[in-house]
Amino acid sequence: MKKLLILILLAALCAGAYVSKPNHPKESLIRYMERTEQKNSLTAQLTAETSEFQDRYLWIDVKQDGKIIYTSLFHRWINRAQVKDALKRDVDAAKQKAEETREKIATH
Repeated sequence: MKKLLILILLAALCAGAYVSKPNHPKESLIRYMERTEQKNSLTAQLTAETSEFQDRYLWIDVKQDGKIIYTSLFHRWINRAQVKDALKRDVDAAKQKAEETREKIATH
């Protein structure tokens, strides 16, 4: 029974991801960049026009110069550079905290 319920929930999750993909990804990306990244319309259009959109089954990747710069998942655009920077800051903070803890332990 548990396995059936998990399978049903997984199918619902995948269906939600598939249905929530933007129908017109270029226009959707342009609106996202204008709204959240404060880019003007011309810059946003140029970025969208020079990018390659890769339609996956459950999400859309936007590539520019061979690197994925945006991902659309569950009707949300994710700026991959911002995520990478945030993760780097979090990892650096965790490393610093671990080093401080090691120093405290070593002095006691």
